[in-house]
Order: sequence, then structure tokens, then C-alpha cells
Amino acid sequence: MYDQMAILERVTVASRTGRFGHQSFFLRDARDGWFTDCEFTGLCDILPFVHKLIGLRHHVTGSEEFQFAAGPNVSRLRERGAMHFSKLSRREAEVCDYLISGITVAGTALELGITEATVRTLRQRSYRKLNVNSAAQLMALIVHDLKGE
Repeated sequence: MYDQMAILERVTVASRTGRFGHQSFFLRDARDGWFTDCEFTGLCDILPFVHKLIGLRHHVTGSEEFQFAAGPNVSRLRERGAMHFSKLSRREAEVCDYLISGITVAGTALELGITEATVRTLRQRSYRKLNVNSAAQLMALIVHDLKGE
């Protein structure tokens, strides 16, 4: 995909405030050229502030994308014994809940007090048990189960 778009580089900048983290990335093509050291330093200086503002906005507005909404989730499906969800451990279901809520691996690790490697392992185990390969397939499985209610 990057070759088709003539992307030269992808720069990722992450910041963390307390237990929460944000990540922004930028794609540069041939017209933009490579990031200069000055541009990159400027990004690193301003993005933590921008990330705080974004977090504050979501806190104030109650954005459902960044908070756990009431309603069906993997943990509830596991408790109900729905389809393959009953095969998941409590922790695997929790990690899936964070995944479908749009929380990053780093954010999940911070929230649960575990390492990022553990989060990745729990996701892989969950995928294997549920016979899915992605978060999109996991969501499709959840939607399929909800239609059966």
C-alpha cells in the first residue's frame, strides 16, 4: 500500500498521560520529502499537548469510541456461554473488550497493569479460540451473535 501511494516514511509519535496514551502517525510522500530534524522535534514538542486536548475532549463529550459503552461486549458473551466466547479466559475476554473499544495495545496494557507483550499474547489466544484473524472479524462475530438474540 505504501509503495502504491509513494510513501517515503511513516513517523509515529506517542505520548502518555497517567494510565492513558495517544499515538499519532504521519505519512510523508515524495512531494513532502523526509521529515527534517527540526520538524520532528516540533512534532514531539506539540503532540503531547494536542493529545491531552484530545483526551480532555473525549472525557468532556463522553465519546463512545474512547470509553466503554454499556451493552454487549466479549466479557458478557463469555459469561452467557455464547458460541465460542465461553472458551475464553476472563483475561482474554477483557483484552478483547478493550480491542473492540478501540483501545491500543499500549493503552490496554496500562489499563490492566500488564505488559504489551502479554496483551498481544492474550489477543492471539483469543483469536485462535474464536477462529478469527482480526478485530474486524471479531466484531462481525459479535454482531452475528447479537442478531441471534
